[in-house]
Amino acid sequence: MGAGKLLWGYHPATKTWIPLQVDANGKVIVDMSAIKLDDLADVDLTGLADDDFFYYDLASGLWKPRKLVDADIPAGIARDAEVADAVAAEATARAADVDAEEAARIAADTGHAALTTGVHGIDIPLFSTANKSYYIDEVNGDDANGGEASDDAFETWAKMKGIIPIFLMHTWTIYIIGDLSTIVDLEARLIGGELLVRGFTTTAAGHTVPSIKVYNVNGKFHFNYLKITTSTVDIRYSLLFAYTLRYCDIMPSGIPGTFFSDCIAGLVQCAFGTDIVTTCIQSQNSRIYSYLNSGNGTQYGLHASMAGTIGKNSTQPTGTTANEFTQTGGVIR
Repeated sequence: MGAGKLLWGYHPATKTWIPLQVDANGKVIVDMSAIKLDDLADVDLTGLADDDFFYYDLASGLWKPRKLVDADIPAGIARDAEVADAVAAEATARAADVDAEEAARIAADTGHAALTTGVHGIDIPLFSTANKSYYIDEVNGDDANGGEASDDAFETWAKMKGIIPIFLMHTWTIYIIGDLSTIVDLEARLIGGELLVRGFTTTAAGHTVPSIKVYNVNGKFHFNYLKITTSTVDIRYSLLFAYTLRYCDIMPSGIPGTFFSDCIAGLVQCAFGTDIVTTCIQSQNSRIYSYLNSGNGTQYGLHASMAGTIGKNSTQPTGTTANEFTQTGGVIR
């Protein structure tokens, strides 16, 4: 044990005092490697099995093994069956009031692409199933038609909008034959493929629409060969394609031609006419790409505000008051 050990222990079998083993710091070293649980006098291991716990049996004065039973769980703690029932009830409640995101998850899990949202009484498809081309002809079309051929065209944008899936994972092209008397609008779509709305010909003046409004749409969504005549092109809260508007005549009189808020988008080879709109391109807290656009606004060609950015490439629309105007952290470069 070594000389100078100051700790001693009494050995009951030999009735002698023996020096205890200590380390260099004076801590007692206890070797338990040879001691088993049933070497302890007050432990009874009879019937010990996996997942047992020990309890003290007051009658015998021994620690004994047994399984946990329901009676051991306090009344305020949920049992497994109660937890399972609660989970099932929550799932039922969610299924009864499912939103588009949850419905999409369910559809993806089950493979049922034909599930619909039923929003506002209109069964909008959740997922696209194939590439498509559709046609709208306000003069000769009919919403009872199939819409997939120029001589079987729909009559209204409302009909077309109602079948554009929430999740468009394919390429869809929508042709507008002649003019439309209603705004082309779309909201709450995720486009993993491509959605193009365009004039039936490559002459924008032959396909007039009052305006375009896009809210909460993300993906490759763009417009070609259309003429805007009545109200500002209004695109908000959307992450779109750099060629969002291309080959379009944007000419609503006495108001801004375009307004982008909280989005990413672009205009390419669009014409604003001469002194028709007040401001040609306006970016508010948005990132807008402008390439080969033309025309003159009665106020500004380009206007960036609230940290909005307009990135220029090649020719740009001009303005009578100023070609460019920035405020509240807007940038034109």
